[in-house]
Amino acid sequence: MFFSTVTIDLEYILKSTRTNEVLFTKKGVVTYNTSLSTGNPLLNIAASLINTAAINYVDVARACNNYSFSDIPKGKYSPKFGLDREEKSSPKKFNVRLPK
Repeated sequence: MFFSTVTIDLEYILKSTRTNEVLFTKKGVVTYNTSLSTGNPLLNIAASLINTAAINYVDVARACNNYSFSDIPKGKYSPKFGLDREEKSSPKKFNVRLPK
């Protein structure tokens, strides 16, 4: 089977503007699947290659950000501020395939 992907290696570090203390970090690899399935193996390869070349990288960046920041603690302007302390966060190091 042929898979066409875009792979992104990323790291986020969120620091306090007052103390420079590291508040949140996350590092990992996001593999964004750009494969297409047409039912014809040769056509799948051609379509996937074209799709990967024409991919909108803003959408890929949004998917990475949405995944990476999905469990960041909520700030004081959020209705969930202080209520998310018991929620489990994803691992600080990750390897994920998007879209799922």
